[in-house]
Amino acid sequence: MTSRAVKSVTISFPAEMLEVLDRLRKRVHRSRSELLREAFRCYVADKPIGRIPIVEPEPGELDALNHGRAQTARGECVLLEEFTR
Repeated sequence: MTSRAVKSVTISFPAEMLEVLDRLRKRVHRSRSELLREAFRCYVADKPIGRIPIVEPEPGELDALNHGRAQTARGECVLLEEFTR
């Protein structure tokens, strides 16, 4: 991790969504935080909402993204519809 400060945020999920998140986490060998950071980056990139800075990825995040993209290309993914249920 770089020298910039890291802050923790507590969020709530319905039990079913958390189960889907944890299944995905185990399948792609990533943490909940990594997956949620990626989802947030995708959301912000898709829907720019003002002054949220886009930062350089942390060490290892690009590798994790590339790994995830390769898994998606092989069909090893969860559909958004399944994730939101």
